[in-house]
Amino acid sequence: MALSRTKQGYGLAWADLAGGRFLVNEVETDDALEAELARLEPAELLVPDEENWPEFLRQRTGVRRRAPCMT
Repeated sequence: MALSRTKQGYGLAWADLAGGRFLVNEVETDDALEAELARLEPAELLVPDEENWPEFLRQRTGVRRRAPCMT
């Protein structure tokens, strides 16, 4: 799963390999993000390394900080 911060909240993108789908979602608050991550239980979460993320996210296992990349 990849996570980005927007002006309105957070954007999430992930692949459902079993279903062959690429999914995206947007949540507006930290609480909604925490609930969505609890629901989806991603094994890995890619986040841009320049962001100041909420504490619950920094404590989560599987979080990988990556430099932003434009292709």
